[in-house]
Amino acid sequence: MSLTLETEPKQTFTAEFDLQGDAQIGEMQFYTSLGTTLAQAKWDKDGAELLSQGKASLHFNSIQALSQKYMGATLPVEMIFAWANGSEPKAPEGWSLVQSAPTISATGPGELRATRVHPLPVVQLRVWLKRTSE
Repeated sequence: MSLTLETEPKQTFTAEFDLQGDAQIGEMQFYTSLGTTLAQAKWDKDGAELLSQGKASLHFNSIQALSQKYMGATLPVEMIFAWANGSEPKAPEGWSLVQSAPTISATGPGELRATRVHPLPVVQLRVWLKRTSE
């Protein structure tokens, strides 16, 4: 996943991740390119929790509030899950779908690209997913 905020200076968040569940109840673990765990986010109807190695967990009202605080932009979680599960992704208000390459297949990863133009700053999101057997 790559998230770029068109601010001055430009801010970029890049991490590998595992995604489980759905937009209502789910879990996402973030890793460096070397496989070191950066953090784990869990969410359900009661809110979201961010767990970091060696730090106290932080609680938020939603996964959107958590992503806004730590990535600088609200992640379009429903769009990502729809695409990952083979449904037609729908961009939430303020976002536009730039590219939705064929979803994940046994032969390679799929790619999702979206841009948020409102509210500012402009945000570029790229997600690559590869299905695993785990």
